[in-house]
Amino acid sequence: MQDRDWIFEDLNRELVNRFPFAVATSYDQFVDRILSAVQQVLNSPVGQEELIGPLRQHAIESNMSEEEWQARKVNIMSVLFFVFLDEVPMLKHEMALHLYRELRKEN
Repeated sequence: MQDRDWIFEDLNRELVNRFPFAVATSYDQFVDRILSAVQQVLNSPVGQEELIGPLRQHAIESNMSEEEWQARKVNIMSVLFFVFLDEVPMLKHEMALHLYRELRKEN
């Protein structure tokens, strides 16, 4: 198993257990739920040990300010959000549907 596989397995498990048919009924709800799942995984013991811990240690060693560390965490969540969408075709399809509906609302 590759190092990053645990992230996708945990995210997939988190979402499938909570939302077996569709993640959301709207674009905003979809984004909120995916980010919530990412946050749950990052806050898990494995997430803290494998990803956040080493990044936090690097931040401490490089004298990163608290604001810089907060910005780094937001970037981590953003990257995981899009990587996860790329890894799970069902989610990519659902996000496309929500985006399509949002664009249709504005016309």
